[in-house]
Amino acid sequence: MELFKELWRSERDSPEKFWDRRAEEAVVDIYWFRKWDRVFEWSFPKFTWFRGGKTNVAYNCLDYKLERFASKPAYIYENPELGVRRVVTYREFYEIVKQYAAALRGLGVGRGDRIMLYLPNSIEAAALILAAARIGAISVTVFAGFSPRAVADRIELTTPKLIFTQDVSMRRGRAVPLKENVDAALSLTNHNARVVVKKTKSDVELGERDMTLEEFLKEGQGESGDYVEVDAADPHLHHAHLRHYCKTQARRTRLRRVSNMELLRR
Repeated sequence: MELFKELWRSERDSPEKFWDRRAEEAVVDIYWFRKWDRVFEWSFPKFTWFRGGKTNVAYNCLDYKLERFASKPAYIYENPELGVRRVVTYREFYEIVKQYAAALRGLGVGRGDRIMLYLPNSIEAAALILAAARIGAISVTVFAGFSPRAVADRIELTTPKLIFTQDVSMRRGRAVPLKENVDAALSLTNHNARVVVKKTKSDVELGERDMTLEEFLKEGQGESGDYVEVDAADPHLHHAHLRHYCKTQARRTRLRRVSNMELLRR
């Protein structure tokens, strides 16, 4: 408790010095291609941490750890409902992420582009998030239990180039038709995106805009799966949920206003 209080006082009295020291101490796990020029910069209404620093989340999660943890488990996937258990090592996960990164590049995804994941927790979902980060793209993760309307709102907010989903997912013993939900969501928007489907059943119908995960991976042939250096302040994940909440509240406010005006007219 005394250590905690000491750290708290140190951060309170000199936050920039505190986090500069913490970042220096963390280099064993977080590598910087270029060290930051300034720890914190505030220019209302925006602020930036580690201005001038260059790094890469995927590089730090995998490449930088290979020498120490290559044969150790990086991801343990368990699905009791389906009786599935799979373990991948850091070396195996590194190769998967590089393959996914190359496929993203093969389909024209680059720095600053968005991809959307409407997937259950899985090795594929984690690999896609890191693959996007590896090439400087941004991941939009959407809870696999959301309705088509909620998915449509997030598509409109983020305009992803690719949407990754699964034919169906099991949730509390009930099959959730993820691919059908994506089709319904896209029909509610004016946005066009390619849809990549992880198939668990053979009877799922695919349209012209759709491709299977296996077909997606073939797009990486001849492409590089290597990382790029990105600014420390560059986005990695797009938090569409807060923006969706604000949009929903605004919509409700408009509805209330209409309703109140109708009452006044009466």
